[in-house]
Amino acid sequence: MKENGIAVEINLECNEVILGTNTQTHLVNYYFDNNIRICLCTGDEGILRTNLTNQYLLLLDYVPNIRYIEIKQIVKNSIQYSFLDSIDKHSVLDDIEDKFDIFEKQVISEK
Repeated sequence: MKENGIAVEINLECNEVILGTNTQTHLVNYYFDNNIRICLCTGDEGILRTNLTNQYLLLLDYVPNIRYIEIKQIVKNSIQYSFLDSIDKHSVLDDIEDKFDIFEKQVISEK
């Protein structure tokens, strides 16, 4: 997967509910340890009332030592591996990079 640039789409909450995974048994840490790209998703709202914010909060439980730069890469992966056409992907990636820059400058200025 790593060699072929294939990402794994993960829905932590659905995996807990449907597959019975938890912070000890989920493969997300294996993916991190082996530099396999991941994307977070929400699944079907008709089944579980979840959102991306909740998935990222769960990720903090699953990967407590995760760094900001890794979270940022997961966000970018989710765009890069989406079904958007290449023009829209570049546009959204540029936009999210601008938003990250604004956020980072704001955080630095508050210190």
